[in-house]
Amino acid sequence: TNTTRSILVDGNIVMNTSAKGLTSSTDEYYIKFNENAGTELYYNNTKKLETTDGGIDIGDNALTTNSNVCIGNNTSVTSTAAGTPINRVAIGFSSGNSLQQQDTVAIGTSAGLDGQNTQSVAIGTQAGEGGQGTSAVAIGTSAGLNGQNTNSIAMGTFAGCNAQGSTAVAIGKWAGRSSQ
Repeated sequence: TNTTRSILVDGNIVMNTSAKGLTSSTDEYYIKFNENAGTELYYNNTKKLETTDGGIDIGDNALTTNSNVCIGNNTSVTSTAAGTPINRVAIGFSSGNSLQQQDTVAIGTSAGLDGQNTQSVAIGTQAGEGGQGTSAVAIGTSAGLNGQNTNSIAMGTFAGCNAQGSTAVAIGKWAGRSSQ
């Protein structure tokens, strides 16, 4: 009898209950199965993908969960009193970190950081950071930074920065900055 419950295929791949996965003849993992937990995929013995109870951890600071996609260092899905935000995309260092809303896209370093926008898009370094509004679009470095805009568009460096209002369009460097 085989007490280790091992399978040896072509002398290169071993699957047994102690390894709980597929390994090479040099004991490098290809895939690892964790009982009552995630399954891990490896490339060159480095974990690249893992299933979790909330979705998939892609590795190298990328995560998908509850219809959210977060890619980059310091991106996260922060829970709110209403529950975990859904339908969000955050790509870039600290982008979308602490976002407390639904249906948003934040792309770029600190884009959408600490924002409370809903149904909004922030693209660019610090675009939409600290923003509070609905259906706002901020594209460009610091566009829409700390803005409280609804149904607004801010395009350009510092466009719509610290602005408050609705149905406004600010296009160009400093356009619509600190306006009401």
